Amino acid sequence: MAIHMVTGGAGSGKSEYAEALGRSLAKDGRNLYYIATMRDDGSDAASERIRRHRKLREGKGYVTVECPTRISDAFYGRCGVFLVEDLTNLIANEFFSSEGVVSEECFTDTPERDIVVVANEITSEDLSRYDAEVVRFVDRLSQITNRIASKADTVTEVVCGIPVVIKPGGDLKQ
Repeated sequence: MAIHMVTGGAGSGKSEYAEALGRSLAKDGRNLYYIATMRDDGSDAASERIRRHRKLREGKGYVTVECPTRISDAFYGRCGVFLVEDLTNLIANEFFSSEGVVSEECFTDTPERDIVVVANEITSEDLSRYDAEVVRFVDRLSQITNRIASKADTVTEVVCGIPVVIKPGGDLKQ
């Protein structure tokens, strides 16, 4: 099985591409899981975004597992195809709380699962105008994203809805 990273900027189409990739990988009848990492903070904006994402997934065969922290819990005892949406939310949830640290070991190639992980494009913007905690978060986010990308079998950046393969590998069954 394999790890596929899908990255891109906000509104780039990366989620739609990742969902299609996940469905393609599960054509062999394996279970298809959507690991939802967005934490509902009770705000109208968060609730609306979660509602919209659930509506977009309707009828696509995904079983949703809500997992804003401790990603290993989402994988435990499950086999199949996993779409992790998204790595940035997961890392932020854990970084800005006391609930743990992202276990990169979860993102390893195993015979029981394919993993499609969505990651926001990390900016190369000058961070000097941000406070130290935000800079530490961006550094941690970059470190984890880079390590997972280095382990990934494929890395695809979606730009304006167009998938651009950065790290090719194997048959994507598309």
